Amino acid sequence: MHRNFSLVISAKVGGNEALDVVRFHWRPSNNHAPQFLEPDQAIEIGYVRAGDTIGHIEAYDPDEGEFGRVSYKIISGRFSSLLQHLFSNQTLGNEQDAFVLDSTTGEIRLKKRSDELLASDFKLTVRAIDNATTPRSTTNVIRIRRIVNREDKEALATLE
Repeated sequence: MHRNFSLVISAKVGGNEALDVVRFHWRPSNNHAPQFLEPDQAIEIGYVRAGDTIGHIEAYDPDEGEFGRVSYKIISGRFSSLLQHLFSNQTLGNEQDAFVLDSTTGEIRLKKRSDELLASDFKLTVRAIDNATTPRSTTNVIRIRRIVNREDKEALATLE
């Protein structure tokens, strides 16, 4: 949002008066990076079908207009990390391409059934980005833990 302002300056000397107009063109600035409302969020899931929503992230940017509009993306996950995980006790990010994040709403969904995941613990690194010409961003780690209990096993048995 751009705003224009005009300032009229009057100077009077004796009987003579002079007027001048000074014009200002104000542009919004990108003074703030988005801030997550719940940093270091933790989500626990049981049996979840592919496409189900498992959580939600939200960030706020106090800048005005488009500069304050926030979008989201997943930034973690490399194939080499998946190989390291298979031979260690490390947690995974999105190496299995198991999660999808809605860039507008911040909704986190599972792309696979939870019983198809190779790991039970994930650290999903996400980024909130503002919509400025030179964007600012903030990252956050979402911890996702898959919990399998008797009810989940029974739900799986009905699908087989």
